[in-house]
Amino acid sequence: MFSHFNNEPIVRGIKLRLGLTLLILLGVAGMAHADAVTDWNVIALNNAAVSGKNPIQQARVFAMTQAAVHDALNAIDRRYQPYAMDQQTDPNSSPAAAVAAAAHDVLVHELPTRLLALDAAYATSLSLMADGSSKTDGIAIGQQAAATIIALRSADGSSAIVPYAPGFGLGVWQPTPPAFLPALQPGWGAVTPFTLSSGSQFRPDSPELLDLTSEQYTRDFNEVKALGSMNSTTRTAAQSQIAMFWYEPSPGGWNRIARIVSAQRGLDLWENARLFGLLNFAMSDGLVAGFDAKYTYNFWRPVTAIRAGDTDGNEITRSFTSFSQAAQENADSRVYAGLHFRTTCTDGLKLGRQVGRFGFKHYLKPAKNHDD
Repeated sequence: MFSHFNNEPIVRGIKLRLGLTLLILLGVAGMAHADAVTDWNVIALNNAAVSGKNPIQQARVFAMTQAAVHDALNAIDRRYQPYAMDQQTDPNSSPAAAVAAAAHDVLVHELPTRLLALDAAYATSLSLMADGSSKTDGIAIGQQAAATIIALRSADGSSAIVPYAPGFGLGVWQPTPPAFLPALQPGWGAVTPFTLSSGSQFRPDSPELLDLTSEQYTRDFNEVKALGSMNSTTRTAAQSQIAMFWYEPSPGGWNRIARIVSAQRGLDLWENARLFGLLNFAMSDGLVAGFDAKYTYNFWRPVTAIRAGDTDGNEITRSFTSFSQAAQENADSRVYAGLHFRTTCTDGLKLGRQVGRFGFKHYLKPAKNHDD
């Protein structure tokens, strides 16, 4: 959790096979039609992926989009507590029109390079609805929800340019091969979260890992060196598959998982809006919290550590029986791919659980006056 995101893993060959896998999975997910919420979730993900924004920035866009969608729907029928727009409108307003307008307006504002594609998707969505006051009122409340979220996030620090100079010496992060790219989003830990009070709310304590002479560091070093090498003879075929499966940035993968769960459980528009709202709040806030910790501890990547070791004294699909199992495997994959030390993955899982539980406990709760 304490090393930076933007560098290539030691297992670089994984990326080549994964590209086709993700295109296939995205295509399958994109063809499935469920309801306006899940349809616009797919539209958001597909457009963000080619917008020029990195996955960290994309997570914020998804959280904004889902917040607007949630609030638009709950202005029509207050089933859950609103996130930012505490308002109610004509209950005969079209929910689908509200969802489309809310998502479209946020995405156009945040992904201006995708204007034509988003306008086309919006026109298609509206063409499926009968004209009339219900559609017009739905559009109006969706636009209002979007405007509220955009205004709320206008000064959240996400556009701040924060200077960062790599350090030197043992245990300190440095640009890594093959591209030796600069550090990614050094100011992201100070971005205003969606549910947390700040990125440091659950900041992990400085781990024993930072002591390069500790038993914990030695254990983590040996594990990632053995498993994460491109030509590892220790990593099993199953572990290589795990590394490939989870190489995709988290926002895309976890939203796809949520759509599968939604379809399996037959969730309605309001339930989907809450699900995707809480999910994307947690992911965006988890990244803010993670980057707060990353740049606080500024710890080096495994590839740097290993190279300085003498100076430091095909498509895959998988199934899971629980979300925690999937999350654990996701963390394991970072070790198998040579991206992170074991301890940082463990700390990342703990931090993510804290962020997710906090958001679920305090936001988008069922409305007290709603009759199920």
